[in-house]
Amino acid sequence: KPFDEEELLLRSRNVLNKTIKLCSPGKEPNLERDLLSEYRIELKSIREQNVRLLEKQDSFIKAQKISKIGSWDWDIINDTLSWSDEIYRVFGLNPQEFGATYDAFIAAIHPDDRERVHGSVNKALEDQSYTYQIKHRVVLPDGSERFVHERGEVLRDTNEQPLRMIGTVMDVTDRQIEEEREIRAISSRIAISALLETGLE
Repeated sequence: KPFDEEELLLRSRNVLNKTIKLCSPGKEPNLERDLLSEYRIELKSIREQNVRLLEKQDSFIKAQKISKIGSWDWDIINDTLSWSDEIYRVFGLNPQEFGATYDAFIAAIHPDDRERVHGSVNKALEDQSYTYQIKHRVVLPDGSERFVHERGEVLRDTNEQPLRMIGTVMDVTDRQIEEEREIRAISSRIAISALLETGLE
């Protein structure tokens, strides 16, 4: 991740403290100049690295927004859940506007789908051969619903005990609506055909 301002300042101070320490009386005349030059180079390198990381992070966020796919990371031991910004948007929330726990996630799922999702998560934790993959509904704060498709993987310790679970959430609402529209159209054609056949008899 990019360095925040506090971390960047700390690293800069460490380099500067090293410079001051080495520039004590009795050192070579050119040492101070050389160390100050080293400090400037190191500081420039840190800033450039930070810019590159921020650019990569921005590209990643834009890619997730375009594809409507977000990523999540659940620390099972501490019960903390980290979402990418795109998942917040899919769930109708502002980024970081979420009590990031597993229970809070379950609460956002449609009531009729909660037991199925919870059961699938538990099976993934208990059965290493099982792949967590499920489609379910979420209820947004305004009461509207969206369909999402989730995939996940359980990370375990050396004793095969679950430590973390990571995965993705994809907004498939448009796809679901189209599939339901096609099903209704097919059903209508079948019903019309049946009526026509009955009328011809």
